[in-house]
Amino acid sequence: MIYVSRLTTTNYRRLKKEQIPLKRHTVLIGENNAGKTSVLNILDLALNPTRRAAYFDEQDVTHGVDAAQDRLTAVIEIRPSGSLTFSAGERAMFDPHIDVQTDGKERLLVRLEYYFDDEEQAFRTRTRFIKSDDKDDGSFSNIFKQRVPLFHIPALRSASRDLTSKTGTWARIVGGIQMDPAKSKEVEKLAVEAAAKIMELILGEKKLSETTSTFSELLGTVLWATQDSGEISYSALPSDQREFLQSMQIMIRNPGDSRSVQILGHGDGTQSIAVVALMLAYVNALGYVDASIAVEEPESHLHPHATRSLVRYLWNRPQQVIITTHSTHVTDVVSPDDVVVLKRRRQITVARYIPDSYYSEQELNELTRYIRTSGSEFFFSRCVLLVEGATETIALRTFAEALGIDLDCLGITLLGVGGQNFGPFIKLFQPIALDTPYLIMCDNDRVAVDVANTLYKMNITTSPVTGATIENVRQRLEENGLFFLPSDDFEIFVMKEGHVKEYEQAIEHIFGTHALDSYVDHRIKNDAQYANASRQKQITDFIDKNKRKPELAYEAASIITNGRKDASNIPDYFVRVLKAIETLAKSQVVVTDGNTEKKPE
Repeated sequence: MIYVSRLTTTNYRRLKKEQIPLKRHTVLIGENNAGKTSVLNILDLALNPTRRAAYFDEQDVTHGVDAAQDRLTAVIEIRPSGSLTFSAGERAMFDPHIDVQTDGKERLLVRLEYYFDDEEQAFRTRTRFIKSDDKDDGSFSNIFKQRVPLFHIPALRSASRDLTSKTGTWARIVGGIQMDPAKSKEVEKLAVEAAAKIMELILGEKKLSETTSTFSELLGTVLWATQDSGEISYSALPSDQREFLQSMQIMIRNPGDSRSVQILGHGDGTQSIAVVALMLAYVNALGYVDASIAVEEPESHLHPHATRSLVRYLWNRPQQVIITTHSTHVTDVVSPDDVVVLKRRRQITVARYIPDSYYSEQELNELTRYIRTSGSEFFFSRCVLLVEGATETIALRTFAEALGIDLDCLGITLLGVGGQNFGPFIKLFQPIALDTPYLIMCDNDRVAVDVANTLYKMNITTSPVTGATIENVRQRLEENGLFFLPSDDFEIFVMKEGHVKEYEQAIEHIFGTHALDSYVDHRIKNDAQYANASRQKQITDFIDKNKRKPELAYEAASIITNGRKDASNIPDYFVRVLKAIETLAKSQVVVTDGNTEKKPE
């Protein structure tokens, strides 16, 4: 099997100079207008065997580039799957054009380019093989496309077009059916007999008789002004075999329904799946083992379970599959190293992804496990605030709402790492990988020391710290993105900031009016000295015993902010952290000013 392994673009739309790795399974994500569809379009132009030719226009050239001087190019790298070299059959097809690298690995390089022809004084598009030295190596004709085809299923899927058009996918499938002569004659005979029987039953209907009479009268007067008059007849079924096949309708009966309904009578979700199914059937029917399937937004019109099921189905197919999506229901079920994030950087787009061998197997497993249990929203984020868990996530979201900071509008994800495991995420967001700006907020305990030293090992900070020295470098660490609480943990800090009563009320709302006092009375019966414990200590012990920290944090934060309406009582430390992440997010937002894009001042 062979597959498309890399796309390198120059001066193509927002992809001015970019390399995009493609695996057997690849998920392309990014904001609207980042270039996801552009990637699939250019692959479709170069590799779709149903296209007669590839065409560009000057609008496809990167803004600000003179199309007459600088060429638009896309170099598509094609490699054997699971092997360093092509098979004997592949070599027989491509041998003159195989590019052998210095390490012995073999590949094909196909260049699609849009350029100005000085002799003809016109823009031209051509697709050619090239070698590593960039020299032309012959035409990439349709016979080669048939061997490495790519089929593109767009986001705006039309079951009507694919099922009823003479050039649609269904027409191409049935058009390829070659019945033996005996079967063909039998089909025509049965069609004629069935049509005659149907017409025998309905010809007596009054409206049909009136139609016959009117047609005969008008046509006889206008066109048939001869003694030999014409004849009006009806056919319930086509008698020609090809027309008969193309007139067939695909019917679906959903579980529990009493009758089947043609696809166009079903909802948008079923029609969307039907378009995908038709394309896959077409690929199977033509035996395209090495085909690549590119599907835009598989989640279109589907509920979450169906989306995840469709992605798993596609991932289990033998062909290469490339998906674009805006849905975490897709990224939740794929491997994190299958994801390529297209990020807008002013007027261009850059591709960011997890490089090969960047993570150890254990680290990648940890990241995958997190995604399976907690989700993958961070792939889509403009910036991320890393915190220890759900308690901090819920409380900070409540405080942000009271402060008027719209986390969703700014593209901010509050990511609870599930305890102390900050390392894999810090690594993930580095410029060499996803290149996502981030801040960290953690407790003032051993975790803060570990995170600070992780930053040091990654050359983000300049010196290690210990528990005795970390407070001395708080400002420097905050400048490098690490905030740690002035007190041990979240609940203790909030209560030290004067919000003991709010936690008492939160316990009452969740556990009942006398739950805290009953707990304290029980403790005093076993230990009289417990009566002297501070209320803060009693509340902390109650929380440790009864858990439900995230619910209590949400309730306490809601009370502190008077239902997320008043920010005046939010501890200053949390205000500072949230303002910092807001500022960081705003520095990433691209705003449009006429024909140019710029980051806000």
